[in-house]
Order: sequence, then C-alpha cells, then structure tokens
Amino acid sequence: MNMLMPLGEPAPPISDEQQEALGKVAETISEKATDAFSKLLGSEVTATVPALEVVPLSDAIDRLGSAGEHVTVAWLSVVGQIEASVLLLFDSEGEAQLYEILGLEAGTEMARSALQEMANIIGTQYVFGIAESCGLTFEPEPPEVSEGMLGAVLSTVLAMSTVVTNYAVLVDTQLKVEKVDCTVRFLFIPSDTSVEALISNLGSEA
Repeated sequence: MNMLMPLGEPAPPISDEQQEALGKVAETISEKATDAFSKLLGSEVTATVPALEVVPLSDAIDRLGSAGEHVTVAWLSVVGQIEASVLLLFDSEGEAQLYEILGLEAGTEMARSALQEMANIIGTQYVFGIAESCGLTFEPEPPEVSEGMLGAVLSTVLAMSTVVTNYAVLVDTQLKVEKVDCTVRFLFIPSDTSVEALISNLGSEA
C-alpha cells in the first residue's frame, strides 16, 4: 500500500558532519550532471550548487509548487541496497528552452524521448552521487515521463511506486542553458526501511 498522505513527522536528525557531507554531495553531483548535460545539449550549461535537504515528504511535495501548476515529471525507481523512487520536475520555461536548443517541437515523441534522456542523465548523476556518499550500492532504472497538473501527476506517480515513506531528499537546482534559467527539482524518496541506512551512512564513502 502506498502512503499518499505522509504523516509529516520531523525529518531524521542530521549531525553537522552529515550536513557537511550533504553539501559535498550537492557540489559533486552538480558538477557531474552539468558536465554530462552540456555534452548532451552541445551548449554551455552552468549551475548553482544546490542544497540537499532531508525533509518530511509532505513538506517536499508542498515546495514543488501548486497542485494546479502544469508540469513535466520524470519518474524512476531505484534498486539495490536502498529502495527508493526519484522524481525530477522541469519548469515549463526551461523545458521549452531545452527543446529549442535541440531543435525539437514540444509534445512530439522525439521531444519526449529527449526529455527522458535528460532526466536519465541528471537522475543518474544525482542517485550515484548519493550512493557514493553513503558507501552503498543502488542505481536508477530508466525513467518514465508524465505531464499534467502537479497534484494529479504526483498522485499517479506515487500510486505506481512500491515505496512507503514519510521522508524525502530534496534538491533544487538552478541550471543556466545559453543564459536562460532552467529549474530542475530532484526528489529522492527512500522507503522508511531505507531512511536510517541512508542517513547513518552519509559521508562514509566506500
């Protein structure tokens, strides 16, 4: 059974050392994802170093935007020592700019495939960065892409997930592609049974 109504409990306590580890993970994954993204687009991509936060899932969802906002969401499962789901949200202006750079028309199958590839690159770098920091082994599966109102899309995506949880790792990244801003929100949702292992191992690189 999926928990679509998170309990909103306080996030697990994070030590100063673990918080510092989160900062290092944010910097590393930002650099790797930006480099891979630049190669895919054939354009210069820069990024602000994002902040990684462990927050109640209900808070994370609230911070993604209003329920009626139209969004494009890439969703993928994470398998291995940690069971999790990953959501990546692209803001509409940035998404349109990416299609323009690639010479694609929004709403076409080619555009959808390109977005899946972009989500795969960004999501993979973020997931591997978190795994490396924790000294654990887990990896993402290929992403699926959904479009629609934020509330409806999130409900559908979470209903498809086998993860039952109250917590999430939220990463808010500001990319700049050819001087145009593109916001990508990354939500890493570990199962309740994986949260303790994820948090306790932060910073213990393999």
